[in-house]
Amino acid sequence: MNKRKSRGHLTQHYRHRRQPSQRELYPQDRPCIGQTGAQHADWLAFREKIQKSDGVLFVTPEYNRSIPGVLKNAIDVASRPPGKSSFLGKPIGLVGNAPGQLGGVSAVKHLQNILPGISGPILGQPEIYLNGVGDAFDDKGHLIKELLQKLLQQYIDAFAAFVEKHNK
Repeated sequence: MNKRKSRGHLTQHYRHRRQPSQRELYPQDRPCIGQTGAQHADWLAFREKIQKSDGVLFVTPEYNRSIPGVLKNAIDVASRPPGKSSFLGKPIGLVGNAPGQLGGVSAVKHLQNILPGISGPILGQPEIYLNGVGDAFDDKGHLIKELLQKLLQQYIDAFAAFVEKHNK
């Protein structure tokens, strides 16, 4: 499944509650943490966007039973400097997808292992793992499977309520 299509659908249906950012916020062409001592302006801007957000919704594909390397690097950038993670206090939602039967469960479980020490509360229920949804979107990125529409709407409603609860 195309991650941009699933992220786009979730963003579109979240607009009635908040003004989400649908951009890929992390600059993928920057060196990894530890390769240079410099603080890139893009990294600082990325951290600031997270700090200004009400919550963070990760929508990730599963690569080799884990998260993509660029996502792990983005998490590392946002969690620096130590003790001042941009994710601290931010409600977190997790959506995994993969073409196989497990639908990204390993990627989500990896995030559940990585994030607790550097983030805010993670939405535990409902969980959502998307599998076999390659034909769920038309060529314009619109979700066309009614059952999946309902499932995603239930998740986004739960996440929106979770964010609102933790931002009172």
